[in-house]
Amino acid sequence: MQLGNVILIECPECGKNLKNIHVVSANSFGGRFFSDGNFYAPMYPKPINITRCSSCQAIFWVQEARIVGEQITRPELVDNNKVGEICHLNLDDYFRALNMGMAAKDIEKEFYLRKQIWHKQNELITKKELSQESELYKENAQKLEVLLNEGNPDERLMIAEINRNTGNFRKCLRLLEQKFPDEYLQTVRKMRKKALTRQSKTFEL
Repeated sequence: MQLGNVILIECPECGKNLKNIHVVSANSFGGRFFSDGNFYAPMYPKPINITRCSSCQAIFWVQEARIVGEQITRPELVDNNKVGEICHLNLDDYFRALNMGMAAKDIEKEFYLRKQIWHKQNELITKKELSQESELYKENAQKLEVLLNEGNPDERLMIAEINRNTGNFRKCLRLLEQKFPDEYLQTVRKMRKKALTRQSKTFEL
C-alpha cells in the first residue's frame, strides 16, 4: 500500500480541520472476503465516505466538506495536536446519519448507509452480539433490498444474501437459479449450499 497526499477538510459544524490521507495504490493480498460483500485487507483500506468530527462529533459526508489545504506531501509534518483525522463510523453513527436525514431523497447515499449497517450488523451476529431476529436487523435488510436491482448480477447476489440472512431461503434459492457470469459461480454454489441447509449467517468465501 502506498499513501499519497494529505488533504485537509473542515468540519461543517465546528470548523475543526481533519486530515484525509489519499491511498495511491493498494492490493487485497491477505484479505478476507465475506458473502455479504464485506472484506478486510491489511493493504487495502476501505474508503471513508462519511465521517464523524473528532472535536464536536458532527457527522458529515467527506466529499461535501470544504477543502482547506491540499497537496501536503509529508503527512508527518501535519500537527496532530491541531488537526484531527477522518474515521469510519460505528453502527450507532450510521443509524444516526439516517435518522438525521443525511440520505433523504438520495438513493445512492441511503444505499451506502444501509449497506454499511448491514455489514456492521452481520459482524455482530457472527460474534453472537446481535440476533438475526432483531427488528432493527430485519427492517434495515428489507429497506436495503428495496434499493437493489435484481437485473444486476452484483445486486441480485446481494438480494439473495439478504434473503438468506433473514431466513427467506426459498427466495434466495430462486434468485441463485438465475444466470450469473462465470466469476460469480463459485460464490453462488457456496451460497446455494448454505441456503439448502438453512444456514443464514454470513460466511467467509
